[in-house]
Amino acid sequence: KPDGELLTFKKGAFVLAKKADVTLQPISIWGAHEIMPPQRDKRIQRVKRGHIVVTVHDPIHPAEYEPLSVEELSNLIRSRIESGMFLESERE
Repeated sequence: KPDGELLTFKKGAFVLAKKADVTLQPISIWGAHEIMPPQRDKRIQRVKRGHIVVTVHDPIHPAEYEPLSVEELSNLIRSRIESGMFLESERE
């Protein structure tokens, strides 16, 4: 969202991840909402000077999430991503 808040996760990616039995890599990106504010004309994106922080969290291996439901997996990924965003928002 424009204010930096995470939107609701769609479950399809997590269904596919469980079926594919792949390692998941949560990543937090903080600050993009400030340097790339919403524009009326989506064809032209104005970028402001600013600072973006990308946090690569510990990977989540299939053995860790295999017993979880799709919803629980979604919540796990969301909590990891939010933790990185929260830490950065506290620094501001």
